[in-house]
Amino acid sequence: TKYALETPPFSFLGAEDGLYSLSFSYRAATGSGAGMNMEYSVDGGNTWQVLGGLQSDDPNAIAYWYNTSDIIGISGANGWTGSSFGIVTPQYDIRQFRGEEDVRFRFVFGARRASNDGFQIDDFSITGNAVSAPSNWEGSVSSDWDEPGNWQNNTLPGSTGNVVIPASS
Repeated sequence: TKYALETPPFSFLGAEDGLYSLSFSYRAATGSGAGMNMEYSVDGGNTWQVLGGLQSDDPNAIAYWYNTSDIIGISGANGWTGSSFGIVTPQYDIRQFRGEEDVRFRFVFGARRASNDGFQIDDFSITGNAVSAPSNWEGSVSSDWDEPGNWQNNTLPGSTGNVVIPASS
């Protein structure tokens, strides 16, 4: 059985040179064949690729990246498995996404059988100059900024988010 937890989209348009990295913390308890990895999409979530390789082989793996290859529960992919006995904070260099407008990440967990296997995810962050994708104004309900129906996907922008208001509005 496989499960996925997906992030909102991030925009790296106009991203400057320099290190961009993602990190998160996790705790794990997995048995034979169970594990987790991270995938990314640059096409709105239509296709997904595993992010990175084993810590020992991948020059973009900054800290605590994948510790195992061929995890059965995630279709034989690289990932994390085993018990962490505490919080682990992996970090990965994601400069490869500079110039991309819609980058999504997802955690994929899989196990061969029902058991007490699992991962706990916390504190997902991207450092550098990456920002969340902009909120698009549609104004289809009224001219009220605080009306969710006026925004794409019925979602109000955050107080520090970017917005796009068409010239025709």
